[in-house]
Amino acid sequence: GLKSCVVTLHNLIHYPEEIKRFSSPDNYWCYTFERAVHGYVVRSSNNRNMELSFSNSECLREFLKFHSGNVQSSMKLNTSFFPGYVHASTISEAVTMAKHRDVAYQSILVGGKKYTSLSTHEVTEVFRVLKKQQLKHFTLAVIQAPSIYMSQHGLGGTLYRVGEHVLVSDDAGELSVAKIDAILAVNIEEEYHLLLKGEEYAQSVTETGDSRIHTSSENPFVESTSSMIFFPCKSIVRKVMLFPDPDHLHDPYMYVVIDHQRPFIPLNKEAVIVPHFPEAGDMVCVRGTIGNEVYFAHIQSVNKNSNTCQVYFYGNDPGHPSISASKYKRLKLQETVHWSSILGTAKGQFIGHYWVA
Repeated sequence: GLKSCVVTLHNLIHYPEEIKRFSSPDNYWCYTFERAVHGYVVRSSNNRNMELSFSNSECLREFLKFHSGNVQSSMKLNTSFFPGYVHASTISEAVTMAKHRDVAYQSILVGGKKYTSLSTHEVTEVFRVLKKQQLKHFTLAVIQAPSIYMSQHGLGGTLYRVGEHVLVSDDAGELSVAKIDAILAVNIEEEYHLLLKGEEYAQSVTETGDSRIHTSSENPFVESTSSMIFFPCKSIVRKVMLFPDPDHLHDPYMYVVIDHQRPFIPLNKEAVIVPHFPEAGDMVCVRGTIGNEVYFAHIQSVNKNSNTCQVYFYGNDPGHPSISASKYKRLKLQETVHWSSILGTAKGQFIGHYWVA
């Protein structure tokens, strides 16, 4: 019944549309802030300078966390150091290494590593990507890891894993999508190079040659090229997610690119809904029950328990046809309006007994 339909359950019906527009909820949900506020309200306080007290306690907590991190970084780390690449057993070790005072490691292999080999074609492609001339005789060793930690990406670094999709930038700055199939440290003549091997995706185009765009999210479609490429780890820009074409979920050949880590979210005016909390004395615009009609209403009182307002509607004065259509007179009957019908504050001013829009 209605008692069981709490706001958390109600929000489930909005998740599909929000995920299409803004990607995964963990990129924008406010649970961590709500949890912090829950901790604040239960603390004892004299209700004076509460913001300052909370701010001081947060500063102290951050200082202690930073201090404990420095103590850990001075300990001997169980990691492997080689010329050109660094390996850590766990993500926590990688994070600690990235914060090391003496040396800043920007790219760190993480997880169990193993030696592997490359085919003749793959070796040729590696030399091409590294822009090195392939020697007739050379020594080659390849180490493979399941993930790589990039300390300069995002806030506090980003861990990239095998199987994830990323945006890759070439020398000309053009972006493309690739799926990470292998993370490699390639040793050529005692010099290591961090490379990623992955499946390349190309942007899908229509019959007229235009880029195919998903209608509701305005994100581009991509298609797998079934070709494997090598690229330096430094060419990674950020993570993306690929969502199967909604029209072919069971057998998708196109995918919508969900760029959830992009630096800004493009929004149009219609997509932003600003809630309006009415107060007595406000002149507001009210949505009509028929069609798209909008009416002016002057709020007299607000009932927060029922989320309703007592208002006087304003309309054209039939007794004075010479009055401009932008002038409205208060109607006699007082009516009740629900908050959900209020579109926002009306623009205009009172001149005498009339509302001039």
